[in-house]
Amino acid sequence: MFKNVAKMARCPLCGEEVSWRDKKVAEYACLYVCVRLIPYPEHLLAKHREYLEAAGKVAKPVFYSASVFTFMFITSILAVKLPIVVTLVFGISAASLWILGAFLRRSLLARFKTR
Repeated sequence: MFKNVAKMARCPLCGEEVSWRDKKVAEYACLYVCVRLIPYPEHLLAKHREYLEAAGKVAKPVFYSASVFTFMFITSILAVKLPIVVTLVFGISAASLWILGAFLRRSLLARFKTR
């Protein structure tokens, strides 16, 4: 029943059978572009290179800004005695950027979906 589960995954862009690893990279290409945890997504590099390029343009400013605001929020809570308003601004900014990133990821998937 669970034989060869990795081959049963489908690419969210074209519907071809791909490995589980390639499916996750396709779903979270924006994150893959910024944090390369999976070294070589063969399917995306071969068939959806323009998708990866678009993800790189969209993801980098949002991901790194969200990471910086999250770091500043956590630092302002734990280490630095800043006014509560400043801490809230950092937290709201970080949350807004992570939510924006999720929306951009979904819209990018919808824009490049071919099936």
